[in-house]
Amino acid sequence: MRQNLYNLILKIYVMKKIIIVLSLLMFSCKSDDVMNNSNCDLVAVNTSFDQILGYMSYTDIENLLGIPGNHFRTNDLGPSGEMKFYRWDFCDGSNSFECWLINDERVHLKSKDFANNSCSNNVNQSNYSVISVGDSYSQVTSLLGNQNDNIRVDYDAQGVANVKIYRWYNCTDNTVFIEVWFDFNGNVFLINNSF
Repeated sequence: MRQNLYNLILKIYVMKKIIIVLSLLMFSCKSDDVMNNSNCDLVAVNTSFDQILGYMSYTDIENLLGIPGNHFRTNDLGPSGEMKFYRWDFCDGSNSFECWLINDERVHLKSKDFANNSCSNNVNQSNYSVISVGDSYSQVTSLLGNQNDNIRVDYDAQGVANVKIYRWYNCTDNTVFIEVWFDFNGNVFLINNSF
């Protein structure tokens, strides 16, 4: 009986060691995959996102990024043609950005779901309360700082940005942000926050 108990404990001990070693190997392989995945360089992805402009076609964007987009939806615009929706995924799909294109000829909207590395120590409730509809971009950057992230741009028919959305992230917690929407004149028309 005692020998059986000893054998059982030994088997459990060996199994735990095997599980730990396998877990470490799996984690190590996963880390190497992420480190070797060139799509995980979000600094380069943010730079590419900033370079996408309203007059660009789908082909222009694909050439800029070096990878095709995932065409996930099409809307009929009647006589104007169609709106095509594309997404580019990065870091094993955990980060992405979208471009909506009219007839694949020009960008109507670009948006992303990941942050750049900017942050501000001025992201708090009191500064959020000071921002008002009609404030200019320079007034907001004077209050929050010029370290912001342009997460979305809507373009008009001539390829000119008519809506820009910026986020200012808190330096101690980047899930805390103030989001400000600016119209084509560069004036605030919507203010949002994550706190």
